[in-house]
Amino acid sequence: MNGRINHGELQVKKFSLPEIGKIKIGLKDEKTGFPKSVDYFIPSGNYAPLFTEIFGDKPNIIEIAFISDELTYSCNQRYVLRNNAGVEIGRVNGTEFEIYSNGAWRGRNFMEDGVFNQVKYDDMISLNWLSDKKAKWTVELDLRFIIPQIKEVAGVWRFSTKGKASSIEHITQTFDSVQNLLGTCMANTFFLEVKKVSSKTPEGLTRNFPVVNLVPKQNYNEQLAIRKQLLSGESPLDIYKQLSSPTVTEATPTQTNNTTDSIEYAEVVE
Repeated sequence: MNGRINHGELQVKKFSLPEIGKIKIGLKDEKTGFPKSVDYFIPSGNYAPLFTEIFGDKPNIIEIAFISDELTYSCNQRYVLRNNAGVEIGRVNGTEFEIYSNGAWRGRNFMEDGVFNQVKYDDMISLNWLSDKKAKWTVELDLRFIIPQIKEVAGVWRFSTKGKASSIEHITQTFDSVQNLLGTCMANTFFLEVKKVSSKTPEGLTRNFPVVNLVPKQNYNEQLAIRKQLLSGESPLDIYKQLSSPTVTEATPTQTNNTTDSIEYAEVVE
Protein backbone atom coordinates (compact mmCIF):
# COMPACT_ATOMS: atom_id res chain seq x y z
CA MET A 1 0.00 0.00 0.00
CA ASN A 2 1.16 3.51 -0.75
CA GLY A 3 -0.82 5.43 1.87
CA ARG A 4 -3.44 6.81 -0.55
CA ILE A 5 -6.91 5.61 -1.54
CA ASN A 6 -6.69 4.74 -5.24
CA HIS A 7 -9.52 3.47 -7.44
CA GLY A 8 -7.19 2.61 -10.29
CA GLU A 9 -6.71 6.10 -11.69
CA LEU A 10 -3.24 7.40 -12.46
CA GLN A 11 -1.72 9.02 -9.39
CA VAL A 12 0.05 12.21 -10.34
CA LYS A 13 2.03 13.65 -7.47
CA LYS A 14 2.22 17.43 -7.51
CA PHE A 15 3.64 19.99 -5.16
CA SER A 16 0.74 21.69 -3.44
CA LEU A 17 0.13 24.00 -0.51
CA PRO A 18 -3.11 24.76 1.34
CA GLU A 19 -4.99 27.98 0.69
CA ILE A 20 -4.53 30.05 3.84
CA GLY A 21 -6.25 33.32 2.93
CA LYS A 22 -7.84 35.59 0.37
CA ILE A 23 -6.94 39.11 -0.70
CA LYS A 24 -9.63 41.55 -1.81
CA ILE A 25 -9.92 45.11 -3.06
CA GLY A 26 -13.55 45.51 -2.06
CA LEU A 27 -15.61 45.79 1.09
CA LYS A 28 -19.15 46.52 2.20
CA ASP A 29 -19.86 50.19 2.82
CA GLU A 30 -20.93 50.58 6.45
CA LYS A 31 -23.31 53.44 5.63
CA THR A 32 -25.06 52.10 2.52
CA GLY A 33 -24.52 48.37 2.90
CA PHE A 34 -23.50 48.16 -0.76
CA PRO A 35 -20.18 46.90 -2.16
CA LYS A 36 -17.44 49.51 -2.43
CA SER A 37 -14.08 49.25 -4.17
CA VAL A 38 -10.86 50.43 -2.55
CA ASP A 39 -7.31 51.10 -3.75
CA TYR A 40 -5.55 48.79 -1.30
CA PHE A 41 -5.42 45.09 -0.52
CA ILE A 42 -7.53 43.59 2.28
CA PRO A 43 -6.55 40.15 3.64
CA SER A 44 -9.01 37.66 5.10
CA GLY A 45 -8.65 34.34 6.86
CA ASN A 46 -6.92 33.11 9.99
CA TYR A 47 -3.52 34.33 8.83
CA ALA A 48 -4.63 37.84 7.85
CA PRO A 49 -2.79 39.33 10.90
CA LEU A 50 0.52 38.06 9.46
CA PHE A 51 -0.22 39.94 6.24
CA THR A 52 -1.12 43.14 8.08
CA GLU A 53 1.95 42.90 10.31
CA ILE A 54 4.21 43.06 7.27
CA PHE A 55 2.33 45.34 4.88
CA GLY A 56 0.27 47.54 7.19
CA ASP A 57 -3.44 48.30 7.04
CA LYS A 58 -3.74 49.64 3.49
CA PRO A 59 -0.98 48.37 1.21
CA ASN A 60 -1.35 48.96 -2.51
CA ILE A 61 1.64 46.84 -3.52
CA ILE A 62 2.80 43.40 -2.34
CA GLU A 63 5.48 40.99 -3.51
CA ILE A 64 4.28 37.55 -4.63
CA ALA A 65 5.59 34.35 -6.25
CA PHE A 66 3.87 31.51 -8.10
CA ILE A 67 4.43 27.84 -7.21
CA SER A 68 2.87 26.23 -10.30
CA ASP A 69 2.96 26.72 -14.06
CA GLU A 70 -0.56 25.29 -14.43
CA LEU A 71 -2.82 28.11 -15.60
CA THR A 72 -5.88 26.63 -13.89
CA TYR A 73 -4.03 26.85 -10.59
CA SER A 74 -1.90 30.00 -10.72
CA CYS A 75 -3.70 32.29 -13.20
CA ASN A 76 -7.15 30.90 -14.00
CA GLN A 77 -9.19 33.00 -16.45
CA ARG A 78 -12.69 31.81 -17.37
CA TYR A 79 -16.30 32.75 -18.05
CA VAL A 80 -18.47 32.11 -15.01
CA LEU A 81 -22.25 31.76 -15.09
CA ARG A 82 -23.99 32.94 -11.93
CA ASN A 83 -27.68 32.77 -11.08
CA ASN A 84 -29.75 35.59 -9.63
CA ALA A 85 -28.41 34.82 -6.13
CA GLY A 86 -24.81 35.09 -7.32
CA VAL A 87 -24.14 31.35 -7.05
CA GLU A 88 -21.83 29.83 -9.68
CA ILE A 89 -23.80 27.40 -11.87
CA GLY A 90 -21.63 27.23 -14.97
CA ARG A 91 -18.14 27.90 -16.29
CA VAL A 92 -16.38 27.82 -19.63
CA ASN A 93 -12.81 28.45 -20.76
CA GLY A 94 -13.53 28.73 -24.48
CA THR A 95 -13.58 25.06 -25.49
CA GLU A 96 -14.84 23.26 -22.39
CA PHE A 97 -18.08 23.93 -20.56
CA GLU A 98 -19.35 22.73 -17.19
CA ILE A 99 -22.84 23.21 -15.79
CA TYR A 100 -24.05 22.38 -12.27
CA SER A 101 -27.12 20.19 -12.62
CA ASN A 102 -28.85 17.73 -10.28
CA GLY A 103 -26.17 18.08 -7.61
CA ALA A 104 -23.14 17.53 -9.83
CA TRP A 105 -20.91 19.31 -12.35
CA ARG A 106 -21.41 17.98 -15.87
CA GLY A 107 -19.00 18.75 -18.68
CA ARG A 108 -19.16 19.35 -22.40
CA ASN A 109 -16.44 19.91 -24.98
CA PHE A 110 -16.86 22.12 -28.05
CA MET A 111 -13.95 20.55 -29.92
CA GLU A 112 -15.11 17.91 -32.41
CA ASP A 113 -12.41 16.01 -34.31
CA GLY A 114 -10.02 18.83 -33.55
CA VAL A 115 -12.38 21.52 -34.89
CA PHE A 116 -14.09 24.12 -32.70
CA ASN A 117 -17.90 24.03 -33.04
CA GLN A 118 -18.82 27.72 -33.08
CA VAL A 119 -22.57 27.11 -33.50
CA LYS A 120 -22.89 24.98 -30.37
CA TYR A 121 -20.67 27.40 -28.46
CA ASP A 122 -22.75 30.45 -29.44
CA ASP A 123 -25.95 28.61 -28.50
CA MET A 124 -24.54 27.79 -25.06
CA ILE A 125 -23.29 31.34 -24.46
CA SER A 126 -26.69 32.80 -25.45
CA LEU A 127 -28.34 31.04 -22.46
CA ASN A 128 -31.52 30.41 -24.49
CA TRP A 129 -31.59 26.94 -22.96
CA LEU A 130 -31.53 28.22 -19.37
CA SER A 131 -34.76 28.78 -17.43
CA ASP A 132 -33.16 31.34 -15.10
CA LYS A 133 -33.33 34.42 -17.33
CA LYS A 134 -31.56 36.60 -14.77
CA ALA A 135 -28.39 34.49 -14.87
CA LYS A 136 -25.46 36.13 -16.65
CA TRP A 137 -21.88 35.45 -17.67
CA THR A 138 -18.96 37.27 -16.10
CA VAL A 139 -15.25 37.07 -16.88
CA GLU A 140 -13.33 36.16 -13.73
CA LEU A 141 -9.70 35.57 -12.84
CA ASP A 142 -8.18 33.76 -9.86
CA LEU A 143 -4.52 34.16 -8.88
CA ARG A 144 -2.94 31.75 -6.39
CA PHE A 145 0.47 32.60 -5.02
CA ILE A 146 2.72 32.65 -2.00
CA ILE A 147 3.90 35.79 -0.24
CA PRO A 148 7.64 35.28 0.39
CA GLN A 149 7.78 37.71 3.29
CA ILE A 150 5.28 35.66 5.31
CA LYS A 151 7.60 33.02 6.72
CA GLU A 152 5.60 31.80 9.73
CA VAL A 153 3.35 29.53 7.64
CA ALA A 154 3.50 27.80 4.24
CA GLY A 155 0.39 28.34 2.14
CA VAL A 156 -1.07 30.13 -0.87
CA TRP A 157 -3.21 33.23 -1.02
CA ARG A 158 -5.97 33.78 -3.58
CA PHE A 159 -6.86 37.02 -5.30
CA SER A 160 -10.00 37.11 -7.47
CA THR A 161 -11.13 39.82 -9.83
CA LYS A 162 -14.01 40.51 -12.19
CA GLY A 163 -12.33 43.56 -13.72
CA LYS A 164 -12.73 42.42 -17.33
CA ALA A 165 -11.68 45.70 -18.92
CA SER A 166 -9.48 47.09 -16.16
CA SER A 167 -7.40 44.29 -14.64
CA ILE A 168 -7.72 40.83 -16.17
CA GLU A 169 -6.11 41.64 -19.51
CA HIS A 170 -3.14 43.38 -17.86
CA ILE A 171 -2.54 40.48 -15.48
CA THR A 172 -2.87 37.64 -17.99
CA GLN A 173 -0.66 39.38 -20.57
CA THR A 174 2.14 39.84 -18.04
CA PHE A 175 1.84 36.30 -16.70
CA ASP A 176 1.82 34.76 -20.20
CA SER A 177 4.69 36.94 -21.42
CA VAL A 178 6.98 35.92 -18.56
CA GLN A 179 5.98 32.28 -18.85
CA ASN A 180 6.59 32.26 -22.61
CA LEU A 181 9.98 33.97 -22.25
CA LEU A 182 11.29 31.80 -19.42
CA GLY A 183 9.28 28.64 -19.91
CA THR A 184 8.11 29.01 -16.31
CA CYS A 185 6.60 31.59 -13.98
CA MET A 186 8.19 30.05 -10.89
CA ALA A 187 11.76 31.33 -11.25
CA ASN A 188 11.15 34.97 -10.44
CA THR A 189 8.98 37.21 -8.29
CA PHE A 190 6.28 39.77 -9.07
CA PHE A 191 4.68 42.83 -7.59
CA LEU A 192 0.89 42.85 -7.37
CA GLU A 193 -0.27 46.46 -7.24
CA VAL A 194 -3.59 48.28 -7.24
CA LYS A 195 -4.50 51.88 -7.95
CA LYS A 196 -7.68 53.78 -8.64
CA VAL A 197 -8.26 55.45 -11.99
CA SER A 198 -11.06 57.69 -13.19
CA SER A 199 -13.04 57.99 -16.40
CA LYS A 200 -15.98 60.10 -17.52
CA THR A 201 -19.36 58.65 -18.50
CA PRO A 202 -21.38 60.17 -21.41
CA GLU A 203 -23.56 61.81 -18.73
CA GLY A 204 -20.53 63.62 -17.33
CA LEU A 205 -20.22 61.55 -14.17
CA THR A 206 -16.84 60.37 -12.91
CA ARG A 207 -16.32 56.62 -12.61
CA ASN A 208 -13.68 55.61 -10.08
CA PHE A 209 -12.53 52.00 -10.25
CA PRO A 210 -9.48 49.98 -9.20
CA VAL A 211 -6.97 48.61 -11.69
CA VAL A 212 -4.74 45.74 -10.60
CA ASN A 213 -1.40 45.13 -12.31
CA LEU A 214 1.05 42.26 -12.17
CA VAL A 215 4.61 43.60 -12.52
CA PRO A 216 7.73 41.40 -12.84
CA LYS A 217 10.25 42.34 -10.19
CA GLN A 218 13.13 41.52 -12.54
CA ASN A 219 13.68 43.71 -15.61
CA TYR A 220 13.99 42.30 -19.13
CA ASN A 221 17.76 41.83 -19.04
CA GLU A 222 17.52 40.09 -15.67
CA GLN A 223 14.82 37.81 -17.09
CA LEU A 224 17.10 36.92 -20.01
CA ALA A 225 19.76 35.98 -17.46
CA ILE A 226 17.20 33.80 -15.68
CA ARG A 227 16.33 32.16 -19.01
CA LYS A 228 20.02 31.38 -19.55
CA GLN A 229 20.21 29.78 -16.10
CA LEU A 230 17.12 27.68 -16.81
CA LEU A 231 18.49 26.53 -20.18
CA SER A 232 21.70 25.47 -18.43
CA GLY A 233 19.67 23.10 -16.27
CA GLU A 234 19.28 25.14 -13.10
CA SER A 235 15.93 24.57 -11.39
CA PRO A 236 13.31 27.34 -11.06
CA LEU A 237 13.31 26.84 -7.27
CA ASP A 238 17.07 27.39 -6.99
CA ILE A 239 16.86 30.55 -9.11
CA TYR A 240 13.90 31.80 -7.09
CA LYS A 241 15.87 31.33 -3.86
CA GLN A 242 18.71 33.41 -5.31
CA LEU A 243 16.35 36.22 -6.29
CA SER A 244 14.14 36.29 -3.19
CA SER A 245 14.65 39.37 -1.08
CA PRO A 246 13.81 39.50 2.63
CA THR A 247 12.03 42.83 2.42
CA VAL A 248 10.02 44.97 0.07
CA THR A 249 9.45 48.68 0.48
CA GLU A 250 5.93 49.34 1.65
CA ALA A 251 4.14 51.66 -0.73
CA THR A 252 1.91 54.47 0.45
CA PRO A 253 -1.65 53.90 -0.79
CA THR A 254 -2.85 56.42 -3.33
CA GLN A 255 -5.85 58.31 -2.04
CA THR A 256 -8.62 59.13 -4.49
CA ASN A 257 -10.59 62.31 -3.87
CA ASN A 258 -14.14 61.42 -4.85
CA THR A 259 -16.54 64.20 -5.82
CA THR A 260 -20.26 64.22 -5.09
CA ASP A 261 -21.05 63.13 -8.65
CA SER A 262 -18.78 60.08 -8.51
CA ILE A 263 -19.94 56.50 -8.87
CA GLU A 264 -18.08 53.75 -7.05
CA TYR A 265 -17.80 50.35 -8.74
CA ALA A 266 -16.72 47.42 -6.61
CA GLU A 267 -14.56 44.86 -8.36
CA VAL A 268 -14.36 42.09 -5.77
CA VAL A 269 -16.38 41.75 -2.62
CA GLU A 270 -16.68 38.41 -0.89
